Amino acid sequence: MAQYLGFIMVNCCLISNLFDKDFLSCYYSVMKLEKHHINWIVFAAVVVACILLDQITKFCFEGMETSLIGNFLWITSTRNEGAAFSMLEGARWWFVAFSFVAMAVLLFVIFARKISEKPLFVVSIALVFGGIVGNLIDRIAFGYVRDFIDFRFSGFAIFNFADSVLCVGCALLVLFLILWNIEDIKKKKEAVKADTQTQSEALGTEMPAEEGERDKEVEGSVAEDNGEIATRADKDGGQ
Repeated sequence: MAQYLGFIMVNCCLISNLFDKDFLSCYYSVMKLEKHHINWIVFAAVVVACILLDQITKFCFEGMETSLIGNFLWITSTRNEGAAFSMLEGARWWFVAFSFVAMAVLLFVIFARKISEKPLFVVSIALVFGGIVGNLIDRIAFGYVRDFIDFRFSGFAIFNFADSVLCVGCALLVLFLILWNIEDIKKKKEAVKADTQTQSEALGTEMPAEEGERDKEVEGSVAEDNGEIATRADKDGGQ
């Protein structure tokens, strides 16, 4: 059991490192591949890791009922014929069909959108995708989902690793959308500020030129007036 838990912890650490920008930059430079290709490698690695960990934990804890931390955390093996956290039981094939539709939508989104270049987006979608596939395997193979994580003190529904990564992926996706919107707003503000500054600079260069032309016109008119005065003075002197 300790070996399996150690295996889970190591893989979780590897997945968490995917959020580190330095780690990603180093990985890009070593692989010498385009960023889009690297993101697909990361996506596939996270999905495979989620599926493997989900199936391994389900296999290891199947049929068990034991306390890990007093009455706080139990391992309680159960069979769930519904959705995540034992909701809507008895609709097996509806959930299978919905899972395939959800997977198709996720693949379309990550293929089509430019924001798929963002590592946080890729990882969050991969976690959701891996969670869906983990439970989909159980539904197709057994007709039910194997749950075992039991926070007994709370009376909360028993769930599994796939449910957990799916929820974490959804939370990270919401976080990404918030950060992405904040970044987009900042970019728009910077663009407006840059346009305003450019217009101000353009007006600043035009105004001195106009003032210079006006000064020349004034000087010209003054010179003409002075010339006329000098001419009249000469005439008066000659008389």
